[in-house]
Amino acid sequence: MTGTNQQKFIDRSAAQDIAKGIGITAVVYSHVWRGLVNAGISSADSLWEVVDYSFYLWHMPLFLLLAGYNVHGSLSRSSARISAWRRTKLLVPMYFFWAILQVGLKVVMSKQVNNPIGIEALLTPFYIPVAQFWFLYALLIFHLVAAALKDRYGLAFIIAIGLYLARHLAVEPYPEAANIDSAEYASLADFGVFYFLGAYAASKSWPQAIVTHRRCVIAGALSPMLFAAFLTLGISEHVPYFSIIVLPATFAAMFLVFLASQWLSKFPIGRALAALGKVSLIVFVMHIIFLAAWRVMLLKVGIVSPGIHLLSGMVAGIGIPVLIYKGLTRYNLQRLVFLP
Repeated sequence: MTGTNQQKFIDRSAAQDIAKGIGITAVVYSHVWRGLVNAGISSADSLWEVVDYSFYLWHMPLFLLLAGYNVHGSLSRSSARISAWRRTKLLVPMYFFWAILQVGLKVVMSKQVNNPIGIEALLTPFYIPVAQFWFLYALLIFHLVAAALKDRYGLAFIIAIGLYLARHLAVEPYPEAANIDSAEYASLADFGVFYFLGAYAASKSWPQAIVTHRRCVIAGALSPMLFAAFLTLGISEHVPYFSIIVLPATFAAMFLVFLASQWLSKFPIGRALAALGKVSLIVFVMHIIFLAAWRVMLLKVGIVSPGIHLLSGMVAGIGIPVLIYKGLTRYNLQRLVFLP
């Protein structure tokens, strides 16, 4: 590998981590503000609606697209069986430990949280993904499918498109078709198309070709307008996230994040976002617990300012999980709580 090619490879890797850092920041921000609205601390005004809808259009599709992009390399470095086992060994214990912990804390703090639950909710993680942990559930299934199909990502992508169309063409016009609108089916149908698109794109080296093409500049210039147009359409027509109608906005936003990640890799903020991106899964798993605890603590001491809650909640939701993980890894204790 030549020096120039090696540098390009390093930059692409850094850009992925920066994109993850941007994505997890958007996830935490969205959850902080939603928590404030649900708690009655902030109002669900038009600004909140625009920001909330804007972020939900792309932050989780971004993570699934990147996960699919990286599964190609993972499966090319080891056998499908070994890769599937490693992912299962990581995600299954992580899911049950942190999902049960989060639900358990919610039971204990039922008088303080936005949506109180009873002790019977401790059984919920065993038969349905809870809260943000649907992501681990979906990620594992997608990886197992990719491993089973090996390098046939085109076939997997076609199947994912079929599931996506079956859900949105059947359920959106006919809400009574609830038999294919369960939470499990929805997460798989909505996000499988992004995961397997990422895998297929990686197998065809599309990202390398796209980011080095001069048309990328034109696409980057048009993407904000495309995003704004379909965002406006989605909000005005009350279109569900990930609907076919607003897909152009989702892809435009992700494209802008990728361009921004390439550009930010040259600056110190890019290095900070890349560091955050490397632990984005840790933050994703833990952040809801600390957001809820932080909001309760602020209310206990009489702080009700939405601005203080929002800014300090961002710091708590990102900073506390990162500090805890750094402390655990320093003494090699992260495995005790089923973290990588």
